[in-house]
Amino acid sequence: MPNIPCPKCSTTIEFDFKTVLDGKDFICKNCNSKITLTYSDNETIFKNAQKVLDKLKDNLDID
Repeated sequence: MPNIPCPKCSTTIEFDFKTVLDGKDFICKNCNSKITLTYSDNETIFKNAQKVLDKLKDNLDID
């Protein structure tokens, strides 16, 4: 699973791309810092990434 270091305490925060693309938060389990990528700031990136994920899902027949 992809992960990033928490910007506040450096604990590893795991996330999944669907959560990021859906604009949902992911939270550090150590310090409860909340990270969110806003859709409006990255609209083109999100749309392109969603298309790629949808194609992969169709090709792999994943629900």
